[in-house]
Amino acid sequence: MANTYTQIYIQVVFAVSGRACLITSGFKEELYKYITGIVRNRKQKLIAVNGMPDHLHMLIGMRPDMALSELVGKVKASSSNFINDHRQRERRSQHRISVRWDQRQRHQQSLSLTQAASHLAQLGLALQGQAG
Repeated sequence: MANTYTQIYIQVVFAVSGRACLITSGFKEELYKYITGIVRNRKQKLIAVNGMPDHLHMLIGMRPDMALSELVGKVKASSSNFINDHRQRERRSQHRISVRWDQRQRHQQSLSLTQAASHLAQLGLALQGQAG
């Protein structure tokens, strides 16, 4: 059958483990581009991808030379790793912010009463009942 034409369109829906809302609005476009790359690298056509914070939908134009389970398995495994890496980067950046905050907080706590009164005086305020 030399002139055989095959057209297979499949909608795939899958959820984040435990339906956790991990696909944030600021991150989802990056995730969708990553998933598009996975599908294209497998010589398949991603027609549409969209979703909600806890799940996503894909419409795929499939060639008959690949099993759907193989493609979906690769997309799920790779996108899970991508999401987890993103979450780790977020945690590290939040940790750096909190460490900076803690160091700054310690510095502020180490001010003497005289220094604190001096800072307040510069702002036009005074400590109640305390001399500068």
